[in-house]
Amino acid sequence: QRGGIGWCAAFDARDGWTWAMAVAEGLFGPGTAARRTVILGPSYLVDGVEVEVPADREVDLPVHPLARVELPEGGTGATSPASSVVGSGYDAVTWLGATEAGAVGGVLGLLPRTGETVLLGTAPGPPSSTLADGAPRPFLVRRAAGPGGWWQAWSRSGAAAPRLSVAGQELIVEHDEQVHRFRFRRNSVRIVEPCGNTIRLAGRRSAPETRTVAASWHPGRTVPCTRVDRIPEPGEANPAALGAGVALGVEDFRRAEVSHADAGGPHADVHALVAGRELGFVVNVRSPHLRFWSGDGPAAPDNEPPEILVDGVQCYVDAGGWRGVVAVPAAGGSVRVRAVETRALNPTGVRAAWAPCEGGYVIVVGFDLGRTLAPGEVVAGNVVVNCTAPNRLRRIGQLCLSDGGGWVYLRGDRESRRRAAALEVT
Repeated sequence: QRGGIGWCAAFDARDGWTWAMAVAEGLFGPGTAARRTVILGPSYLVDGVEVEVPADREVDLPVHPLARVELPEGGTGATSPASSVVGSGYDAVTWLGATEAGAVGGVLGLLPRTGETVLLGTAPGPPSSTLADGAPRPFLVRRAAGPGGWWQAWSRSGAAAPRLSVAGQELIVEHDEQVHRFRFRRNSVRIVEPCGNTIRLAGRRSAPETRTVAASWHPGRTVPCTRVDRIPEPGEANPAALGAGVALGVEDFRRAEVSHADAGGPHADVHALVAGRELGFVVNVRSPHLRFWSGDGPAAPDNEPPEILVDGVQCYVDAGGWRGVVAVPAAGGSVRVRAVETRALNPTGVRAAWAPCEGGYVIVVGFDLGRTLAPGEVVAGNVVVNCTAPNRLRRIGQLCLSDGGGWVYLRGDRESRRRAAALEVT
């Protein structure tokens, strides 16, 4: 999903009710928009997501509840979700299992949307205090095409979920033997209470001014980019013949789940080279734990690409625009290469090869810049090494050339040019 311009369009609170509305433009392509509405009352919360998209544009809304979910009448009473996506429609599931200790709890009720499909799957739950994978938890995907919206209501109290329905222009919520009616306008909502009292929430906020600002570049470090006759193959990569490189260790480690020491102390040597029109990275990785790509790869949680869950590298360069690839060693000596921007496999203008070595592996990734680089010229670039460990689904951390340290949980393969290393041709 692409990014877009978003802002808080309304916020108001009075008489025990609070509402907020956020608007985002361009999330699903030019001329599209999404609107999120949240209304918190004395005993439940109403949550709505509305989208403006072409009739043939299909949109998925993931719902990750830490609560029991009740669906409208017509369910089959199934209780145990499968380990992968199963079924479609409201007969797929009516119950998501017992709430874990320490979870929010409560119960969630959904309002059906005409023509939608509801899918059920599982994914790691919230991480532990040490950021280890949480126990698998079920989640829903509400899928529908064209403009429209999804509404649901959550309550911490009561044995039954709030029941939602629509009458004309009103959203009706029944809960704990009380009925509230919600009448929405573009930037306000009127709530009619059971006693007939009406509460109006508005608090309209104007869209912010938008302007294009050139991204500043603040290099994380300067790295020599040595001129050579050709970029060597992995088996030929003699560090003594590659010129100056950069050693990555504990100071360059971004923690995802465990510390550098608990990760086994992974290290890497990175050399940046240029030969003719090609800029290449030679990366020598040493780690006690290695898990390479095999078969179809691991199942990726968090909507992230599966390539970041195995040992490999992420390489980036400003070649007429910021571009990056994820390159991971695979069985049989091949390298799986995927573009970061388009997620296309084997992108043009990129080559990669790898070979095992003592204590780890060597991987070479080359970019065709389309031009030669002159001595003294500086190019933005970056190398990130993903590290794994046994019995861990996600990567446990990264070694980063440009700005290591800190945390990397859920960053995916996204690296900004603003903190890229400065590759200086020598």
